Amino acid sequence: MNKMTPNDMNVLTDFLTPAGVAEESADLRPDVKTYDLTSLEEMVVLARREQAKFLAPYFKKCGTAVKGIFNFLFVSMYRDLRSFRTVNELSRLSDRELADIGITRWDIPRIAREDAQLRAANESSAHHNDVAA
Repeated sequence: MNKMTPNDMNVLTDFLTPAGVAEESADLRPDVKTYDLTSLEEMVVLARREQAKFLAPYFKKCGTAVKGIFNFLFVSMYRDLRSFRTVNELSRLSDRELADIGITRWDIPRIAREDAQLRAANESSAHHNDVAA
């Protein structure tokens, strides 16, 4: 993590040196310091850079986490939809047709789940191969 050290704070406070106090305001309010506009703008820019350095790793971790959550949700929903379609298609078959392909009605949920997992694994590996190519 990027933490500000006392040396970093000194860099920030270097910009806080007064640019000069007007003589007429010095009599009225001696404790008030004035700064010129360019030094204030430089302080803001420097402060924003330090903020960005400090917060960037957190935003990166949050972005990665959100991406992972959405990826998990969409992959899970897609796999469930595939499984549901397989169950639906196999359930339409008669017991005789199921026996011809070597399964029973009790096997349908397991076969659908295995089919969805196999298809997801094949699509994932195909996607990784496309990205690598």
